[in-house]
Amino acid sequence: MNIISNATPSLPITQPDRPSLRTWLSRTARRGWHRLLHMAEVIRTRRMLAAMDARMLADIGLSPGDARIEASRWAWDIHPSPRHAGDRDLDP
Repeated sequence: MNIISNATPSLPITQPDRPSLRTWLSRTARRGWHRLLHMAEVIRTRRMLAAMDARMLADIGLSPGDARIEASRWAWDIHPSPRHAGDRDLDP
C-alpha cells in the first residue's frame, strides 16, 4: 500500500538566538556588581571633592558652590548635572 502525503517534511522549530537563563542571570549579576562598584567610586570621589579647599577647586576649574552641589548629589545620580551638560562639548 502506497500512502501519498501532501504534507511537507517538518523542519525543527528554532528559537531566535537568546541567552540561556544561566547566561542572562550571570550577565545581570555582573552588570549589577559593576554598577555598585561605580557608585562606590562616585561616593569616594564626591567625598574627596567636598574635602577640597577653594585653591584646589580652582585648580580643577570648580567653584566652591559647584563642588558643594556635586558633593551633595545622591550616589546613584551619576549622570552629568543639566547645568553642566553642555560643558562636554568644549573638550577637544
